Amino acid sequence: MIILKRIPPWARRLIQALYFLHVLGSIIVLLGFLVEEIRISFGVGRYGLAVFVLKWWFPGGVIVATSQFLSHILYTEKLKERIKTLRDNLVELKSDIYEQGLGIKEKHLKGDELKKAISGKYSVEQDVGWMSMARTELEEAGQVLIRSLKADNLRLIVSAAEMVINRVFSGNKIITCGNGESQAIASHLAERLSSCFPERKKGLPAISISDPVYISSVADNLGFEHVFSQFVSSVGMPGDILFVFAGTGNEENVVRAVQEAKEKSMKVVAFLGNEGGRVRGGANVEILVPYTGQSDRIQEMHIKIVHVLALLVEKMLSVGYKPDS
Repeated sequence: MIILKRIPPWARRLIQALYFLHVLGSIIVLLGFLVEEIRISFGVGRYGLAVFVLKWWFPGGVIVATSQFLSHILYTEKLKERIKTLRDNLVELKSDIYEQGLGIKEKHLKGDELKKAISGKYSVEQDVGWMSMARTELEEAGQVLIRSLKADNLRLIVSAAEMVINRVFSGNKIITCGNGESQAIASHLAERLSSCFPERKKGLPAISISDPVYISSVADNLGFEHVFSQFVSSVGMPGDILFVFAGTGNEENVVRAVQEAKEKSMKVVAFLGNEGGRVRGGANVEILVPYTGQSDRIQEMHIKIVHVLALLVEKMLSVGYKPDS
């Protein structure tokens, strides 16, 4: 009955009449069957059966078939109208999504528009904007990666791997440090080197300056700018390697760590971004990501280069490679 409420009154009355005829025809058929059974029981012959079919069964069947046919026609026409309406709405919606998507793609939902989209009701247009933003971020990361594949960077990555093997064979260790996300990357490098390699079960002597108790203690007593340099001063030895990770190269604690390492005759490998900042020029190997925007692009390249560096070290060790040979 839900469908009947959505059609005009005259059509609803017509359908109701057809339902009535349908029910009436069904009753006639049932009565015909009953009468036929009675006639057969009392020995009525074939002529009586023919009379029954002509008078009762046939008219009832015609009424039922007619009502069903008319109902089918009415429902079919109504269904065609609804399908056409849905198809038109779908075409219009597809066009709106495409136009809105192009507009949002150029704006990338930045600033106030992003806040408005987040605070407002979620819509298909906003979904297109999120996908556009995701595509832009991934395309930009790919472009930075391509720019990082310069011949100089490739050579420097290999040089850093050779330095690791050379210093380890000489009995030295590796120290890593960085701030925020860069500290996570520094810890990851120390973990990759010190745990074990798939082709070589033994790890290398590597440690990250990431102990929260130590860092908070030094920061409280000496200042946060000394958290890395104090560790280098206490643990570092001549010939050890200090890996520093810095997005700008101007972080005071990183700059002091590099200076302390140089004073202790340690080797320094710097992973930098932007223009390299104050760290640039003070390290033995400087791997610079050519990007001047947000630090997340720089850190993405740093972690990728760390994976490549660890792979090179593993392969060099597995074949018995010695840089001095």
